[in-house]
Amino acid sequence: MVAGLNFGGGGKTIEGPVFALRGAGVKLVIADSFARYFLRNAINNGFPILVCDGISKAVQTGHELAVDLDTAQIRNLGTGQVLTATPLSATALEIPAAGGLVPYARRKLAQRAGAATPA
Repeated sequence: MVAGLNFGGGGKTIEGPVFALRGAGVKLVIADSFARYFLRNAINNGFPILVCDGISKAVQTGHELAVDLDTAQIRNLGTGQVLTATPLSATALEIPAAGGLVPYARRKLAQRAGAATPA
């Protein structure tokens, strides 16, 4: 899904919009910008997002995109145009890969506990 400025705005801290998008089958949202709360809720709940200034003007309804989250490269398969989004931090990529913030935190805590156990 491609969106414009301040996607998910409105000042609400609820996670419902993230779950509604996921429930509707949306796999990724790329927007010119996100509301701070939506961005954080998306990452914490394992929902991939990318910020790409100008994406809403570069993509038309019906265009298909190839997206590489690791490199933040977006290729418009209809036009051939390649855009570069703001890359996510390593942690912001790990959280969705783990299934969300809670599974990520559990894994990190288990790793620390394992590392602290004397051999």
